[in-house]
Amino acid sequence: MSTIRNALLTAISAAALVVLFPQAATGQSTRRIVVTPYAGVFVPSTKLSNIRTDAGTSLNLEQRPALTFGLNASYWFNDRTGMEFGAAYAMSDTRIAAGPSGQTPGFALSGTDASHVLIGSAKVMVNLLPATANRALRLGFGPALIQRGGTAYASDDQGKFEGLTNIGGAVSLCSRL
Repeated sequence: MSTIRNALLTAISAAALVVLFPQAATGQSTRRIVVTPYAGVFVPSTKLSNIRTDAGTSLNLEQRPALTFGLNASYWFNDRTGMEFGAAYAMSDTRIAAGPSGQTPGFALSGTDASHVLIGSAKVMVNLLPATANRALRLGFGPALIQRGGTAYASDDQGKFEGLTNIGGAVSLCSRL
């Protein structure tokens, strides 16, 4: 957790320096380099685990939705296309429920544990409106790397969790006013 905390403190310090001492770099003044902080919502699409036994018991493990903070940096080759690299962090709890099938939400063995999700992406960006327009509408697509961690995934007597890093896709539609 200290590595994540150090990375967040470094990012916050860098953002504070930019806000306190703004000075456009050459790439920024020509709008070739764009750095954008953002906030969003992480919404998991599937349960991490859903195990049912013949005896009628079940064990469910699912990541919870959470507020996400991130930063995108893009480089525009010309007025129409560019590359964007992004990173995001979501402090998302993991809900664990165990007990008789159909009764897991209120069963005594249910609970939550601390976890987080780190997301990194690389996207090809295409500007859908002409460069002369006052607005911009940009479409981006590319691969993403999703990594889970935290005390919910700590090793136990049986060993470590596997499959904490996944590869996915990233799609974005953004605008500038």
